[in-house]
Amino acid sequence: MQLRIDHLQEELQKINGNIQQQATEYQLLLDIKMRLEMEIAEYRRLLEGEAHT
Repeated sequence: MQLRIDHLQEELQKINGNIQQQATEYQLLLDIKMRLEMEIAEYRRLLEGEAHT
């Protein structure tokens, strides 16, 4: 029985590690998305300025 508990605890630790890694990657992707959205907004602003001249 203890062997089974140990195995499940190891599996839980691996799952928790995977969740943490995914959370870190998700935050990185959100940061990239935000920077890209800001860059797109800047290009739009520049294009709109050229269209009015």
